[in-house]
Amino acid sequence: MNFFVTTIASLAIALATGKSLMFPALQDISFLSVLLFAGIFLTLLTFGLLQWILKHISASTASLKDYIQLIVGFGLNAAILGESLTVYYFLGSILVIAGVVFATQGIVLKKLTSMVKKNPR
Repeated sequence: MNFFVTTIASLAIALATGKSLMFPALQDISFLSVLLFAGIFLTLLTFGLLQWILKHISASTASLKDYIQLIVGFGLNAAILGESLTVYYFLGSILVIAGVVFATQGIVLKKLTSMVKKNPR
């Protein structure tokens, strides 16, 4: 639904302002690769994981994935796109993970641990 609404809104704004939806940067292959990376790994993959998580835990607990998604996104950017990670990234990541564990009182970790133990590879 998000993609649909965003596409319709962008089209309406483009028509109202007379601007093209095609930016010159979209013709650059490196820009397109970053856009593809963001679309697949930072959007579709996390959406699929959210659906999987919702099947196993409550929606309020699953909504905490937004905090973890940022950490994973920055980590993937560093691994794939070569962005540098700073000490502040690691400190922030530790605080975010601690906050999620504190907010869920360890429910997510216990659930994931029990799922892994049930389905060993």
